[in-house]
Amino acid sequence: MLETPRIIDDVDFNAARDRLENNHPLTTSPRVVNSEILLTGLAHCAKCHSPMRIQTGKSGAYRYYKCGKRADAGNSVCTGCSVRMERLDKTVLGVILDRTLAPGRLDELISPLLERNLDRERTVQNRIKGLKSDKREMKTQLDALWRQISTEDLRLDASLKAYIEKMQTKYEGIARAITRLEFQNKVSPRNLDSKSLSNFSKELRNRLTAEGQSQFRRTYVRSLISRVDVDQEKVQICGSNAVLAGLASGYNQSGRLVPTFVQEWRTGEDSNPRPPDS
Repeated sequence: MLETPRIIDDVDFNAARDRLENNHPLTTSPRVVNSEILLTGLAHCAKCHSPMRIQTGKSGAYRYYKCGKRADAGNSVCTGCSVRMERLDKTVLGVILDRTLAPGRLDELISPLLERNLDRERTVQNRIKGLKSDKREMKTQLDALWRQISTEDLRLDASLKAYIEKMQTKYEGIARAITRLEFQNKVSPRNLDSKSLSNFSKELRNRLTAEGQSQFRRTYVRSLISRVDVDQEKVQICGSNAVLAGLASGYNQSGRLVPTFVQEWRTGEDSNPRPPDS
């Protein structure tokens, strides 16, 4: 077999694959993936829990978030409200800026996670240890098969080829799982003192409110918030403190506000076992 040079590391490959899977039309609607609307896919009607969609008024002069079920079937199905897009966007962004990222608030949200983090890291490390053992055993089996094939002790027929492909797929799955778990431990919240949290909060607030940052704003809001339930009287915003802590930890380590998967991890070996001396 001809050995070819690697042009991308495992982490970037896995991140790209995961993003493609997440953006696949059968997983996430193209309307959500490609939309420039801040809360597309996040805003839901609090009465019927249907996603809210954008509708226009006065010849397109105004845009509203409106209950999708009500828009399709009328008030007899759901009496959920419609809200001016600018008003709801401003409300949600205001909660992030004035509450979540307020001075001292991040400490309250993240400190309990830091206390539990050491136990979680030990659990993940034990899982990584077990997976690495499985990976070594499977690599040994694959290497033995390729040696027997190369010495013609085994004939590479269709049945054996299918078996090797099955083992290879399993091996690659284990390698990806190890990559993800090691990254989780690497960027898990640690060393997040008040100063580092304050720096993260200040930088994120500046970027979220800056002109010309609509794509960054949408991407980061979708990282911080998982759901927005909208009613006539109140708006309920849901998000994960663990995600918030992970973003703060990532900024603390890299100095960059990039809500993406692994950026700097690089594997030390090829994730695709090959026949010996190939």
